[in-house]
Amino acid sequence: MQYPVEHLPRFVESFVDFQSLSEHTKVCACRHCGRVGTLIGHGFLRGYAEQSSTRIARAKRFFCSNRGRRRGCGRTDSSFIADFVPLFTITTLTMWSLFSRMSKAHSVVSTSQAAQFPLCSRSAYRIANRLKCASLHWRSWLAELGTSLSSTASRPLAQLHDQLLAALGALPFSKWQLRAQSSLF
Repeated sequence: MQYPVEHLPRFVESFVDFQSLSEHTKVCACRHCGRVGTLIGHGFLRGYAEQSSTRIARAKRFFCSNRGRRRGCGRTDSSFIADFVPLFTITTLTMWSLFSRMSKAHSVVSTSQAAQFPLCSRSAYRIANRLKCASLHWRSWLAELGTSLSSTASRPLAQLHDQLLAALGALPFSKWQLRAQSSLF
């Protein structure tokens, strides 16, 4: 897998890509200072799994070295696996199932119960609100791509749901993070 010389990617497709990314860090620029050749693999970011208390690797950390004669900035940066949303325990698949049921005009409580949401209903309301707010950003991103809306749905969330599926295919939230190199929220 080839990475651009510009910057370290924010999201990678799978855990296997971290090995390839570690081999190419010397040609990647730091996102903070822009220097090339100063990045060093610095361990993994681990978090709790969605349904249990086991800890899993979600991202790989990189250190922009300023030690010795290196001219880095001394800050760390991370590359996440696209199936995970930074700062959240739940995965993009769970968020997509929540968003899919919300787009069909189901209530948040029934949606969280049917989607087997791993957190409490209060968390489901907070995440549903964030999904609604982020939908404006997703619409503008899809408009920049030039994807036309071919949905016959009357509700805006249902239209966006159909448009995301048409533009990105299966697992659209993780594919969106890969293509946009930006977090969902």
